[in-house]
Amino acid sequence: MAAGQRQDSLKGWLISFLTLLVVSVGSNVYLSLKMAENSRVFGQIYSLLEEGMSDELVSVLTTITAIRGDLEVLRTQIDSTAGGLMNIDQQMRAAEDRLVERMKQELPPLLDRQLDEAWTDRAAQLRQTLETQGVRDELRQDIRAILREEIAAAK
Repeated sequence: MAAGQRQDSLKGWLISFLTLLVVSVGSNVYLSLKMAENSRVFGQIYSLLEEGMSDELVSVLTTITAIRGDLEVLRTQIDSTAGGLMNIDQQMRAAEDRLVERMKQELPPLLDRQLDEAWTDRAAQLRQTLETQGVRDELRQDIRAILREEIAAAK
């Protein structure tokens, strides 16, 4: 697996994790707002009890009952979200384990192949350099021999 592909894969996992984190934070904010609303409603109940307004108390009790139902639904949703996050975490760990195993299996042969190719390329370059150098040496010897013959013939 190329380094770029591995980085893209890790970026994808990071984006998924950050998305889940944002969803989790959003659900916590939503819960906080619901709890603030509940506190406000309970504050109204206490003030109504102090003032003795039974008609408004019945309305508030009805609202409380509705809020309790909403809270139960919300708790169920939170529990399922937490379970989903745990499941995703387990899947991410399993994927990481599979990636590590694949790297252990595929990386050594890949590195061996790259080293072999580099060795072969370097050997070919060296052979070519030696062959070129050998031709130069032979030309020098031929030129020296010709010069010697010319000098000997000139004397």
